[in-house]
Amino acid sequence: MKRFAFAVLLMLIATASWASSPQLGGVLTYGISNASITVGVDPHVIQGDRTGWILGQITESLLQYDKDMNTLPWLATSWDISADGKDYTFHLRKGVKFHNGREMVANDVKFSLERILDPNTGSRRRKNLEVIDTINIIDRHTIKVTLKSPFSAFLTYLVGAYGAIIPQESLDANGKVTHPIGTGPFVFVDWVKNDHLTIKKNTDYWIEGIPYLDQINFLPLPDEAVRLTALRTGAVDIAHALPEKMLPILTKKKNKEFELQVRPGVSWRMLIFNNRKPPFDNPQLRQAINYAIDREELMIAMTWGFGTVKNQIWPKDSFWNMGGKPIKQDIKKAKSSSKKLDIQTVSTYFSKSSLAISQSLRSFRIRSKTQVFASL
Repeated sequence: MKRFAFAVLLMLIATASWASSPQLGGVLTYGISNASITVGVDPHVIQGDRTGWILGQITESLLQYDKDMNTLPWLATSWDISADGKDYTFHLRKGVKFHNGREMVANDVKFSLERILDPNTGSRRRKNLEVIDTINIIDRHTIKVTLKSPFSAFLTYLVGAYGAIIPQESLDANGKVTHPIGTGPFVFVDWVKNDHLTIKKNTDYWIEGIPYLDQINFLPLPDEAVRLTALRTGAVDIAHALPEKMLPILTKKKNKEFELQVRPGVSWRMLIFNNRKPPFDNPQLRQAINYAIDREELMIAMTWGFGTVKNQIWPKDSFWNMGGKPIKQDIKKAKSSSKKLDIQTVSTYFSKSSLAISQSLRSFRIRSKTQVFASL
């Protein structure tokens, strides 16, 4: 059960003297918070958001999202859905080429979907696409996917690097992808683990005038202080995941060295109860914790005011948004609920960003053990 969350998307960019008049070309250096940059280069078996973002510059899928999370045609220009909701016929974009120069056609879509569905691939998207019954090629640029039963969320699982359309020739002798080939705006150059990952401009990209950059170099900078120093010295142009407490200091500089971009984001910090096991199978305990936490105070402490308190992960305009408002702290109700409890210690786990929660609960006779897990 999700009890609270707040989200923020921040990006800090070093601005050069010519930033007021953008120019095509150039090399962008991006400081990544992961020590290895990525955990692999196979889009169908990727782990972690940053890996998905990087491979999303190299590979593409049938559909894509716009900034408002609306589904857009991408490698598929359109699709037809049968009256019973089981048959999806996709019409592919013509003239789109893979980085090896070959045109992307229906055979590639069939190969990619079947590879995702193959248990030996180990794809995270397989479970979501197991509703697929058959995949039939109609012609070179048309393919029909038939589902075992209607599934309204089907199209959403064809979006992103997890559902990338790749050519069979991108696999090595062992059936693995070590040098990804896609249709995206950037071409994979090389990846040296713990050192760098480089992608370069796809000069034959199907969208005219894109990409703007000639090359992107991703550097592993897991230490926050090192990322900050690299940004301030110009060693990187963009630094990922800087601590929020440093942002006001950087952006107050009179020389305008940095540009801070704040957008609604999908980076969530939340407390989740496992209601099936003690002690959180006790609704009075959950209620006491709900009323004890000052969400606004936590948001300010953890994001320095850049976040927003929410009661769910879904955006306001999302189909899945359930409405309602976050619960506000109510000391009286929290104490009333906690008095009925005979619990001295709650043995549970919190993420590093939620350590402050356990401190908030102590005044209500609720103590917790804290364990921190690393994220991908």
